[in-house]
Amino acid sequence: MKITNKERFYEAADRHGYWSWVEAIRNADGTILGVSVHSKGEDEHFCDLFEAEQEKALAWIKANVIPRETPLDGHTSYGMKHVLEHRTNIYMTNNQFKEAMLLCGFYPVTVDELNWHYCVSRKSPIFRRQEDGRDGLLLPECVMD
Repeated sequence: MKITNKERFYEAADRHGYWSWVEAIRNADGTILGVSVHSKGEDEHFCDLFEAEQEKALAWIKANVIPRETPLDGHTSYGMKHVLEHRTNIYMTNNQFKEAMLLCGFYPVTVDELNWHYCVSRKSPIFRRQEDGRDGLLLPECVMD
C-alpha cells in the first residue's frame, strides 16, 4: 500500500529537522489536534495574521492551487508565497505560507526542507500567466474587501 504525503507528514511530526519541522498539538490521549510549523530563523505563524488576511489567503490558495498525486519539481512554498503576496497584497513568511497550505489540505513531500515541495498541478493558476501578465488569479472583489 502506497503511503500518502499526509500520512508521511504526520509520521514526521515532532521529529526536529535542521531546516524545518512540525510540532504536533495533541490532546490527553495523544490524538493530533493540529500542528505548528517551525522553520529555521522564522518564528511567525499563520495565526499571527489578521483574521481577514487569513481568510483571503486561504480563499486565494483554494482558487489558485490544484492538487495532483505526484510531486511537482521547480516550484516551492517560497516561490508560491511570493505569487500570493503580489496578488493579494498580504505579506507572509514562508513558514506562514506553509501553515496556510496545510490548512488547505496540501502536505509537503518532505517536511525537513526549508522550502516545501507539494503534489500540485503545473496547470494550477498560481503557475500560469494571466491576462494582466502576472501569475495567479485575482480574487473577486467581494472576497478582497
